[in-house]
Amino acid sequence: MRMLKVLSLIVVLGVISLCFLLPKPSDKAQSPTLTDTLPPFQVEASPTPEPPKPDEQPSPTHKTQKASPTAKAPALIASELEVITLENLPDLAVIGEIPYSEVYPEHLIFDLSVSREGTRMLIRSQNWETRKTALVVWDLVRNVQLMAIEDPPEAFGNVNFSPDGDQLWTVRRGALDQYDLHDGSLVDSISLPGYTIAAVSPDGRSVFIGNYDSQEQTSIIEGFSLGSLEPRFSEVMAYMISRFHFSPDNRLVAGTSATIGNTVTKVWEVSTGEEVMEFYGYTGGPVFSPDSSMAALVKGREFSIYATDSWTLVASFQNDNPASTNQPKFIFGGNQILAIQETTRITFNNVNTGAEVLAPSDQITLMTTSPALNVIFSNTNLENIKVWGVVP
Repeated sequence: MRMLKVLSLIVVLGVISLCFLLPKPSDKAQSPTLTDTLPPFQVEASPTPEPPKPDEQPSPTHKTQKASPTAKAPALIASELEVITLENLPDLAVIGEIPYSEVYPEHLIFDLSVSREGTRMLIRSQNWETRKTALVVWDLVRNVQLMAIEDPPEAFGNVNFSPDGDQLWTVRRGALDQYDLHDGSLVDSISLPGYTIAAVSPDGRSVFIGNYDSQEQTSIIEGFSLGSLEPRFSEVMAYMISRFHFSPDNRLVAGTSATIGNTVTKVWEVSTGEEVMEFYGYTGGPVFSPDSSMAALVKGREFSIYATDSWTLVASFQNDNPASTNQPKFIFGGNQILAIQETTRITFNNVNTGAEVLAPSDQITLMTTSPALNVIFSNTNLENIKVWGVVP
């Protein structure tokens, strides 16, 4: 009997001691959460959107942005201007602007181009703080933003307008996407072979791609009809392909490859792939004239102008300006005017002699032209895009 009482006392003391180990009433026990009980693919009731995959098409926004009330549309100014020639070039002046910095105030523009008929402009820019990019189509008739692809998941390669100017064509790895500029919708996505560099001809019929082989230190150049994956021609080129240039008439395409201390530039017939010219050691060009009859190349400070029907040298001159980056660009004026980019400005030179005809005092780090509008567009830093022309 005594032993039974002792055992009962031990049990009671054990229960009391366990009570001290239990949480106090104020200590809330942790209930199992939804993430503890559901399989991994069900844990999020409101999942965070995933970033687009590399092979997904970026989604553009189609919108019009209110323009500055004082900004007159460039396409409407064109009818009031004189045709720019070598003779009236000294009268070139700023006649308007595109209020791009009002829409993207923190963006630096790095590419400008105009549709063939002069109604739309393609602007590529990057926020200098966040590094996010924007691909913007600007309506030159109303002077407003028409469409934008902001911060795409991967960098675009070649970007241009369709031949009729109604679509935006963007080349990304593995595809050429075609967007309707009226509503921003994706019209089609055409498969492309893998590439290091790719470019589409102005008439939209041909695609040239270059693939670099790092082990062989060579690039394979191939030409395709748009929509076909069977190359019309294929050629091996020394070094790493860096760029393609098409002539405005779609007849010629030039490809440049480079390695440390050397460059190779080849020119082919677009339709056949036949090589028509090869240059060594040129650092710029070829840049074709608006009518494709001439091409300018640069080697150091030496400019060479060739006739593209025979590839004979028709003019050469040296630019001794130490501030010049020696990047040429033909502008209209009977193929007589060559714009040369310097660090923060542009000079306009006589193609035949190299003589400087005009050097605007405005800072200019980027320039493009529109033969249809007979105007020049320029930009620098975070400013609006300026429109230049000759007023009667």
